[in-house]
Amino acid sequence: MRTDVLLHFDPGVPLEGNATPGRRKSRTPDERQRARMSKPAAEIDLPLEFVRELLVSQHPDLATEPIAEITAGWDNAMFRLGSHMAIRLPRRSAAAALIKHEQRWLPLLQHVLPLPVPTPIRIGQPRGAYPWSWSIIP
Repeated sequence: MRTDVLLHFDPGVPLEGNATPGRRKSRTPDERQRARMSKPAAEIDLPLEFVRELLVSQHPDLATEPIAEITAGWDNAMFRLGSHMAIRLPRRSAAAALIKHEQRWLPLLQHVLPLPVPTPIRIGQPRGAYPWSWSIIP
């Protein structure tokens, strides 16, 4: 895949005749690697104790399950909950709407798709210092 070419689009020209190549400033191999590997900064810190407090306040029946941090990606932080569940929390506002969409649509899609769909088994609500919905998933 070429990384040194940009395409410029003119909305007044039909799509099929629209693409014209333009030059982008060449990146060094180090710059390309950093661009691929860097992720946006989290807008909220999610230490293990904070996640446990959210769980205790909203799903106290699961509060005795062990919790362990798994990873934090571009959009969400994941925590293992017990041996068969995970807690998925948005770490930035751009991901908050995606979690809401998953909570709404995945339960509906599981009945019409011919493959397993991992639907949220519990939903957490914004509370205190945590401003977004979150999910407990299988």
